[in-house]
Amino acid sequence: MLVLLAVSASARAGIENIKPTAKLGADEGILVATTVCAGWTRFVQLYRPGTPSTGALGLYRFSSVTTCEPGIKTRRVKASRYYIGWIAMGQTGLAVPEAEAYSFTIEPGRLNYIGQIRVGMHPELELERHPRSGTPADMIQVTDRETDARATLAAEYPWLLERFPFVRALAVAANKEVETGSGTTLPQEDKTSP
Repeated sequence: MLVLLAVSASARAGIENIKPTAKLGADEGILVATTVCAGWTRFVQLYRPGTPSTGALGLYRFSSVTTCEPGIKTRRVKASRYYIGWIAMGQTGLAVPEAEAYSFTIEPGRLNYIGQIRVGMHPELELERHPRSGTPADMIQVTDRETDARATLAAEYPWLLERFPFVRALAVAANKEVETGSGTTLPQEDKTSP
């Protein structure tokens, strides 16, 4: 069943990397992220606030997906606030309640870099958020790899940087601060920059 969900999730969410011919609607932005996953993790689903990822229908209510395939993801999405609410693992998955989830905002007409999403209970991922509590939210960590993301975009998708302004819109954990690649800590409300 989850195999069908994985196929339908990717199809419903759209193309993983947008093409040079793609046009953005006035209410759309571009999500930019990389996803590193351990074990059987296949993808994470993104939800809008107020849309529960929990319960029997939670896994079907998502707005977008970012897969565990290597490389940068550039996905056209509606400008809105989102949270990482589902982790697809093997033939099942885990819901992350909105109150515990990483969240971010997509601005219209911009490349919105949300960070490197690291998923899975695996020592090489260096998960630092409550490593012993074992909740689904604790299986996710977002790190700032903005320099790498900009370099990859410049090398593989230069047309994106020419057409759209790049903003750092790092996903942050509920009631947490985010540490950037340079070691600085940003409070949750200061997560974007020009």
